[in-house]
Amino acid sequence: MKRGANRCAERGSTIKVSIEDGIVVRRHKGSERSIDVAAAIRAAARSKVPGALKGLISGYDPIDIAFAMDELDPDERTQVFELLDAEASGVVLEEVGAEITADLAEGTEVGELAEIIDAMPPDSGADAMSALPQEMQHRILNRIPRAEAQELAQLLNYHEDSAGGIMTTEIIFSPPDVTASGVLQHIRN
Repeated sequence: MKRGANRCAERGSTIKVSIEDGIVVRRHKGSERSIDVAAAIRAAARSKVPGALKGLISGYDPIDIAFAMDELDPDERTQVFELLDAEASGVVLEEVGAEITADLAEGTEVGELAEIIDAMPPDSGADAMSALPQEMQHRILNRIPRAEAQELAQLLNYHEDSAGGIMTTEIIFSPPDVTASGVLQHIRN
């Protein structure tokens, strides 16, 4: 199972739950762990060792990196974000607030942002895009395949706190003879 898969958030709190190899791990923004991760990132960024930062962040779960973003200054955030792959960048954008999302997007090329947002679940991609200026949203939508762009545009039309704003357009179908535990096992895989 991929690390960090099956993440969920309790709205209005800072608790994130991650199922990693069948073990539930709870993380909190501002926790000792996120402060430690931020300190390690800061030290690696200031290090004169080539590739130190990239090597360090490759060992962290993207959720830990996202929580550490709150502790980093804007230049450090940008430096870290530039080193992440599209999947990890998507997780970070899912987890950070609107202000940090906007800051990270400002330093990222539109084509790269489109790739990151296209790889995210549609509801999360729409949430990330809602933190961006409308002109940038349009430029991103123009670089995403048409069907996905239409789905994102539809989700962007809903107010963030409405039922439409928190829904996903992804649906899982299962045959009627499959048990709930069978469906959950399929989702986990």
